Amino acid sequence: MPRGLRLSIRNAVLFAVVAAVFVGLYVTNPAPLARLGLSTQHTGFRLRPIEEIEPGAPPCRCLAGAEDVVVVMRTGATEIKDKLPVHFNTTMRCYHDTLIFSDYAEVFQGHQVYDALANVDARLKETNADFAHYLRLQLLGREGLSKDELHSETWESGPVGKNDNPGWRLDKWKFLPMVQETLKLRPDKKWYIFVEPDTYVVWSNMIQWLQTLDPTEASYYGSEVLIGIDVFAHGGSAFVLSNLAMHKGAGIYTSNPEEWHTRTAQHWAGDCILGTALVSAGVPFTWAWPMLQGGNPVELDWEDAKFERRLCKAVFDALEQLHLEDFLLRLHNVDRAVAKLVGERVVDL
Repeated sequence: MPRGLRLSIRNAVLFAVVAAVFVGLYVTNPAPLARLGLSTQHTGFRLRPIEEIEPGAPPCRCLAGAEDVVVVMRTGATEIKDKLPVHFNTTMRCYHDTLIFSDYAEVFQGHQVYDALANVDARLKETNADFAHYLRLQLLGREGLSKDELHSETWESGPVGKNDNPGWRLDKWKFLPMVQETLKLRPDKKWYIFVEPDTYVVWSNMIQWLQTLDPTEASYYGSEVLIGIDVFAHGGSAFVLSNLAMHKGAGIYTSNPEEWHTRTAQHWAGDCILGTALVSAGVPFTWAWPMLQGGNPVELDWEDAKFERRLCKAVFDALEQLHLEDFLLRLHNVDRAVAKLVGERVVDL
Protein backbone atom coordinates (compact mmCIF):
# COMPACT_ATOMS: atom_id res chain seq x y z
CA MET A 1 0.00 0.00 0.00
CA PRO A 2 1.42 3.46 -0.91
CA ARG A 3 2.71 5.34 2.14
CA GLY A 4 0.52 8.38 1.41
CA LEU A 5 -2.64 6.29 1.27
CA ARG A 6 -1.60 4.40 4.42
CA LEU A 7 -1.10 7.68 6.29
CA SER A 8 -4.44 9.02 5.08
CA ILE A 9 -6.24 5.89 6.26
CA ARG A 10 -4.36 5.99 9.55
CA ASN A 11 -5.31 9.63 10.12
CA ALA A 12 -8.94 9.00 9.24
CA VAL A 13 -9.15 6.03 11.60
CA LEU A 14 -7.38 7.91 14.40
CA PHE A 15 -9.72 10.87 13.95
CA ALA A 16 -12.80 8.63 14.09
CA VAL A 17 -11.59 6.68 17.12
CA VAL A 18 -10.60 9.76 19.11
CA ALA A 19 -13.84 11.52 18.20
CA ALA A 20 -15.84 8.47 19.35
CA VAL A 21 -13.89 8.31 22.61
CA PHE A 22 -14.38 12.03 23.15
CA VAL A 23 -18.14 11.86 22.62
CA GLY A 24 -18.45 8.67 24.65
CA LEU A 25 -16.46 10.02 27.57
CA TYR A 26 -18.28 13.31 27.62
CA VAL A 27 -21.84 12.10 27.19
CA THR A 28 -21.62 9.10 29.49
CA ASN A 29 -19.31 10.53 32.13
CA PRO A 30 -17.89 14.06 31.98
CA ALA A 31 -15.71 13.59 35.08
CA PRO A 32 -12.57 12.17 33.35
CA LEU A 33 -12.36 15.10 30.96
CA ALA A 34 -12.91 17.57 33.78
CA ARG A 35 -10.11 15.97 35.81
CA LEU A 36 -7.81 16.37 32.83
CA GLY A 37 -8.53 20.09 32.70
CA LEU A 38 -10.32 19.97 29.35
CA SER A 39 -12.83 22.76 28.87
CA THR A 40 -16.36 21.84 27.79
CA GLN A 41 -17.80 25.33 27.65
CA HIS A 42 -18.09 25.32 23.85
CA THR A 43 -19.96 22.02 23.65
CA GLY A 44 -23.75 21.80 23.68
CA PHE A 45 -23.75 20.56 27.26
CA ARG A 46 -23.45 22.55 30.48
CA LEU A 47 -22.79 20.66 33.68
CA ARG A 48 -24.04 21.25 37.18
CA PRO A 49 -21.38 22.04 39.79
CA ILE A 50 -19.87 18.80 40.99
CA GLU A 51 -20.91 19.47 44.60
CA GLU A 52 -24.57 19.62 43.54
CA ILE A 53 -24.57 16.21 41.85
CA GLU A 54 -25.97 13.42 44.01
CA PRO A 55 -23.58 10.52 44.75
CA GLY A 56 -24.19 7.67 42.34
CA ALA A 57 -26.35 9.79 40.03
CA PRO A 58 -26.31 8.72 36.38
CA PRO A 59 -24.53 11.08 33.96
CA CYS A 60 -27.85 12.30 32.54
CA ARG A 61 -28.56 14.00 35.89
CA CYS A 62 -25.43 16.13 35.59
CA LEU A 63 -26.84 18.52 32.99
CA ALA A 64 -27.22 22.13 34.06
CA GLY A 65 -30.59 23.68 33.33
CA ALA A 66 -32.51 20.54 34.29
CA GLU A 67 -33.29 22.10 37.67
CA ASP A 68 -35.57 24.58 35.84
CA VAL A 69 -37.69 21.78 34.38
CA VAL A 70 -40.37 19.47 35.74
CA VAL A 71 -41.54 16.42 33.81
CA VAL A 72 -45.24 15.68 34.31
CA MET A 73 -46.26 12.08 33.66
CA ARG A 74 -49.94 11.47 32.87
CA THR A 75 -51.15 7.92 33.34
CA GLY A 76 -54.14 5.98 34.66
CA ALA A 77 -54.93 3.18 37.08
CA THR A 78 -55.71 0.78 34.22
CA GLU A 79 -52.16 0.97 32.84
CA ILE A 80 -49.88 2.12 35.65
CA LYS A 81 -48.81 -1.37 36.74
CA ASP A 82 -47.83 -2.42 33.23
CA LYS A 83 -46.28 0.76 31.86
CA LEU A 84 -44.81 2.90 34.62
CA PRO A 85 -42.26 0.66 36.43
CA VAL A 86 -39.80 0.65 33.53
CA HIS A 87 -39.50 4.44 33.81
CA PHE A 88 -38.37 4.31 37.44
CA ASN A 89 -35.08 2.68 36.48
CA THR A 90 -34.62 4.46 33.15
CA THR A 91 -36.02 7.83 32.13
CA MET A 92 -36.97 9.10 35.58
CA ARG A 93 -33.42 8.59 36.82
CA CYS A 94 -32.44 11.40 34.46
CA TYR A 95 -35.19 13.87 35.28
CA HIS A 96 -34.35 16.37 37.99
CA ASP A 97 -38.00 16.69 39.03
CA THR A 98 -41.03 14.56 38.20
CA LEU A 99 -44.75 14.65 38.96
CA ILE A 100 -47.06 11.71 38.27
CA PHE A 101 -50.78 12.24 37.71
CA SER A 102 -53.40 9.54 37.40
CA ASP A 103 -57.09 9.05 38.13
CA TYR A 104 -56.27 7.48 41.49
CA ALA A 105 -54.02 8.83 44.24
CA GLU A 106 -51.57 6.30 45.68
CA VAL A 107 -47.95 5.63 46.48
CA PHE A 108 -46.86 3.30 43.70
CA GLN A 109 -43.53 1.51 44.13
CA GLY A 110 -42.32 4.32 46.36
CA HIS A 111 -43.46 7.14 44.08
CA GLN A 112 -46.27 9.55 44.90
CA VAL A 113 -49.06 9.49 42.33
CA TYR A 114 -51.50 12.41 42.39
CA ASP A 115 -55.17 12.30 41.44
CA ALA A 116 -55.50 14.83 38.60
CA LEU A 117 -59.29 14.89 39.04
CA ALA A 118 -59.43 15.24 42.83
CA ASN A 119 -60.59 18.87 42.74
CA VAL A 120 -62.94 18.64 39.77
CA ASP A 121 -66.52 19.63 40.62
CA ALA A 122 -68.21 16.78 42.51
CA ARG A 123 -71.53 17.40 40.74
CA LEU A 124 -69.86 16.83 37.37
CA LYS A 125 -68.41 13.55 38.59
CA GLU A 126 -71.83 12.39 39.76
CA THR A 127 -73.73 13.34 36.61
CA ASN A 128 -71.36 12.63 33.71
CA ALA A 129 -71.16 8.98 32.66
CA ASP A 130 -67.43 9.27 31.90
CA PHE A 131 -66.80 9.47 35.66
CA ALA A 132 -68.55 6.18 36.51
CA HIS A 133 -65.19 4.43 36.18
CA TYR A 134 -63.55 7.10 38.35
CA LEU A 135 -66.13 6.78 41.16
CA ARG A 136 -65.85 3.01 41.11
CA LEU A 137 -62.06 3.29 41.25
CA GLN A 138 -62.19 5.57 44.30
CA LEU A 139 -64.52 3.10 46.02
CA LEU A 140 -62.74 -0.15 45.20
CA GLY A 141 -59.17 0.94 44.55
CA ARG A 142 -57.02 -0.20 41.65
CA GLU A 143 -57.07 -3.79 42.89
CA GLY A 144 -60.86 -3.77 42.62
CA LEU A 145 -60.83 -3.34 38.85
CA SER A 146 -61.48 -6.30 36.61
CA LYS A 147 -58.72 -7.98 34.62
CA ASP A 148 -59.98 -6.53 31.35
CA GLU A 149 -60.00 -3.01 32.80
CA LEU A 150 -56.38 -3.31 33.88
CA HIS A 151 -55.08 -3.96 30.36
CA SER A 152 -55.79 -1.15 27.91
CA GLU A 153 -54.54 -3.28 25.01
CA THR A 154 -57.75 -5.32 25.20
CA TRP A 155 -59.60 -2.35 23.71
CA GLU A 156 -59.26 -1.58 20.00
CA SER A 157 -58.55 1.98 18.88
CA GLY A 158 -60.94 3.51 16.35
CA PRO A 159 -61.26 6.87 14.56
CA VAL A 160 -61.87 8.60 17.90
CA GLY A 161 -59.47 6.54 19.99
CA LYS A 162 -60.47 3.81 22.43
CA ASN A 163 -63.89 5.23 23.14
CA ASP A 164 -65.18 1.91 24.50
CA ASN A 165 -62.47 1.93 27.17
CA PRO A 166 -63.76 3.67 30.33
CA GLY A 167 -60.23 4.56 31.45
CA TRP A 168 -59.48 6.10 28.06
CA ARG A 169 -62.72 8.15 28.10
CA LEU A 170 -61.80 9.46 31.53
CA ASP A 171 -58.32 10.48 30.40
CA LYS A 172 -59.53 13.50 28.40
CA TRP A 173 -60.74 15.14 31.61
CA LYS A 174 -57.25 15.19 33.15
CA PHE A 175 -55.52 17.73 30.92
CA LEU A 176 -56.80 21.08 32.19
CA PRO A 177 -57.04 20.06 35.87
CA MET A 178 -53.53 18.59 35.59
CA VAL A 179 -52.15 21.97 34.51
CA GLN A 180 -53.86 23.60 37.47
CA GLU A 181 -52.63 20.98 39.96
CA THR A 182 -49.09 21.05 38.57
CA LEU A 183 -48.89 24.79 39.20
CA LYS A 184 -49.95 24.26 42.79
CA LEU A 185 -47.12 21.79 43.31
CA ARG A 186 -44.43 23.44 41.14
CA PRO A 187 -45.36 27.12 40.66
CA ASP A 188 -41.89 28.44 39.82
CA LYS A 189 -40.42 26.13 37.19
CA LYS A 190 -39.38 27.67 33.87
CA TRP A 191 -40.49 24.71 31.74
CA TYR A 192 -43.11 21.96 32.08
CA ILE A 193 -42.78 18.83 29.94
CA PHE A 194 -45.90 16.65 29.73
CA VAL A 195 -45.42 13.00 28.82
CA GLU A 196 -47.21 9.65 28.82
CA PRO A 197 -45.87 6.21 29.77
CA ASP A 198 -45.05 5.39 26.14
CA THR A 199 -43.16 8.66 25.61
CA TYR A 200 -39.37 8.58 25.54
CA VAL A 201 -37.46 11.83 26.03
CA VAL A 202 -33.84 12.11 24.90
CA TRP A 203 -33.02 14.14 27.98
CA SER A 204 -29.74 15.74 26.91
CA ASN A 205 -31.29 16.91 23.63
CA MET A 206 -34.34 18.27 25.43
CA ILE A 207 -32.30 20.29 27.93
CA GLN A 208 -30.08 21.72 25.19
CA TRP A 209 -33.11 22.65 23.09
CA LEU A 210 -34.91 24.36 25.97
CA GLN A 211 -31.83 26.48 26.62
CA THR A 212 -32.26 28.00 23.16
CA LEU A 213 -35.80 29.17 24.01
CA ASP A 214 -37.05 32.14 26.03
CA PRO A 215 -38.72 30.87 29.23
CA THR A 216 -40.32 34.27 29.93
CA GLU A 217 -42.62 34.05 26.91
CA ALA A 218 -45.99 32.28 26.85
CA SER A 219 -44.86 29.23 24.87
CA TYR A 220 -46.60 26.02 23.84
CA TYR A 221 -44.56 23.50 21.83
CA GLY A 222 -45.53 20.12 20.47
CA SER A 223 -46.02 17.76 17.57
CA GLU A 224 -48.92 19.19 15.61
CA VAL A 225 -52.27 17.42 15.18
CA LEU A 226 -55.33 18.73 13.37
CA ILE A 227 -58.93 18.00 14.39
CA GLY A 228 -61.40 20.11 12.43
CA ILE A 229 -59.94 23.60 12.50
CA ASP A 230 -58.04 23.09 15.76
CA VAL A 231 -54.27 22.59 15.61
CA PHE A 232 -52.76 21.40 18.88
CA ALA A 233 -49.92 19.39 20.42
CA HIS A 234 -50.31 15.62 20.43
CA GLY A 235 -50.27 14.48 24.06
CA GLY A 236 -48.49 11.19 23.44
CA SER A 237 -45.56 12.85 21.67
CA ALA A 238 -44.88 15.10 24.67
CA PHE A 239 -45.58 18.81 24.75
CA VAL A 240 -43.83 21.68 26.49
CA LEU A 241 -45.28 24.71 28.26
CA SER A 242 -43.48 27.70 29.72
CA ASN A 243 -44.36 29.05 33.15
CA LEU A 244 -46.40 31.92 31.71
CA ALA A 245 -48.27 29.56 29.41
CA MET A 246 -49.12 27.36 32.39
CA HIS A 247 -50.53 30.32 34.31
CA LYS A 248 -52.56 31.50 31.34
CA GLY A 249 -53.94 28.01 30.73
CA ALA A 250 -54.84 27.47 34.37
CA GLY A 251 -56.35 30.94 34.54
CA ILE A 252 -58.75 30.51 31.64
CA TYR A 253 -59.84 27.14 33.03
CA THR A 254 -60.47 28.29 36.60
CA SER A 255 -62.22 31.48 35.45
CA ASN A 256 -64.97 29.45 33.78
CA PRO A 257 -64.65 25.72 34.49
CA GLU A 258 -68.22 25.02 33.40
CA GLU A 259 -67.47 26.14 29.84
CA TRP A 260 -64.40 23.92 29.58
CA HIS A 261 -66.17 20.97 31.17
CA THR A 262 -68.92 21.32 28.57
CA ARG A 263 -66.36 21.44 25.77
CA THR A 264 -64.56 18.41 27.16
CA ALA A 265 -67.80 16.44 27.44
CA GLN A 266 -68.57 17.13 23.77
CA HIS A 267 -65.11 16.16 22.53
CA TRP A 268 -63.01 12.99 22.58
CA ALA A 269 -59.48 14.41 22.76
CA GLY A 270 -58.31 16.10 25.94
CA ASP A 271 -55.10 17.35 24.34
CA CYS A 272 -57.22 19.20 21.78
CA ILE A 273 -59.29 20.84 24.53
CA LEU A 274 -56.12 21.92 26.32
CA GLY A 275 -54.74 23.37 23.08
CA THR A 276 -57.97 25.27 22.46
CA ALA A 277 -57.88 26.68 25.99
CA LEU A 278 -54.26 27.79 25.63
CA VAL A 279 -54.86 29.53 22.31
CA SER A 280 -57.98 31.19 23.74
CA ALA A 281 -55.83 32.42 26.63
CA GLY A 282 -53.37 34.04 24.22
CA VAL A 283 -50.77 31.27 24.11
CA PRO A 284 -49.86 30.51 20.48
CA PHE A 285 -49.04 26.96 19.48
CA THR A 286 -45.59 26.43 17.95
CA TRP A 287 -44.93 23.37 15.82
CA ALA A 288 -41.90 21.59 17.27
CA TRP A 289 -41.58 18.76 14.77
CA PRO A 290 -39.16 17.00 14.40
CA MET A 291 -37.80 17.75 17.91
CA LEU A 292 -41.11 16.41 19.23
CA GLN A 293 -42.70 13.68 17.14
CA GLY A 294 -44.70 10.52 17.67
CA GLY A 295 -43.22 8.17 15.10
CA ASN A 296 -41.83 4.74 15.86
CA PRO A 297 -38.03 4.89 15.23
CA VAL A 298 -38.20 1.60 13.32
CA GLU A 299 -40.81 3.01 10.94
CA LEU A 300 -39.45 6.54 10.47
CA ASP A 301 -38.78 7.82 6.96
CA TRP A 302 -35.52 9.70 7.52
CA GLU A 303 -36.11 11.80 4.42
CA ASP A 304 -39.51 12.93 5.68
CA ALA A 305 -40.07 16.69 5.57
CA LYS A 306 -42.76 19.19 6.57
CA PHE A 307 -42.49 22.49 4.78
CA GLU A 308 -38.87 23.58 5.23
CA ARG A 309 -38.14 21.11 8.06
CA ARG A 310 -36.47 17.73 7.60
CA LEU A 311 -36.55 14.91 10.10
CA CYS A 312 -32.77 15.15 10.57
CA LYS A 313 -32.72 18.96 10.77
CA ALA A 314 -31.86 19.11 14.46
CA VAL A 315 -28.78 16.95 13.92
CA PHE A 316 -27.61 18.97 10.92
CA ASP A 317 -28.09 22.23 12.81
CA ALA A 318 -25.96 20.97 15.67
CA LEU A 319 -23.17 19.97 13.27
CA GLU A 320 -23.27 23.30 11.50
CA GLN A 321 -22.71 25.12 14.78
CA LEU A 322 -19.32 23.45 15.32
CA HIS A 323 -16.27 25.58 14.57
CA LEU A 324 -13.98 23.14 12.78
CA GLU A 325 -10.69 24.78 13.77
CA ASP A 326 -11.69 24.93 17.44
CA PHE A 327 -12.98 21.36 17.30
CA LEU A 328 -9.75 20.02 15.77
CA LEU A 329 -7.67 21.80 18.40
CA ARG A 330 -9.76 20.31 21.17
CA LEU A 331 -9.63 16.92 19.47
CA HIS A 332 -5.82 17.09 19.51
CA ASN A 333 -5.92 17.80 23.25
CA VAL A 334 -8.33 14.92 23.80
CA ASP A 335 -6.07 12.68 21.72
CA ARG A 336 -3.21 13.35 24.13
CA ALA A 337 -5.53 13.03 27.13
CA VAL A 338 -6.84 9.66 26.01
CA ALA A 339 -3.29 8.41 25.57
CA LYS A 340 -2.53 9.57 29.10
CA LEU A 341 -5.60 7.80 30.45
CA VAL A 342 -4.64 4.45 28.93
CA GLY A 343 -1.00 4.83 29.92
CA GLU A 344 0.36 5.04 26.39
CA ARG A 345 1.95 7.82 24.41
CA VAL A 346 0.79 8.83 20.97
CA VAL A 347 3.26 7.50 18.43
CA ASP A 348 3.61 8.32 14.75
CA LEU A 349 2.87 5.08 12.93
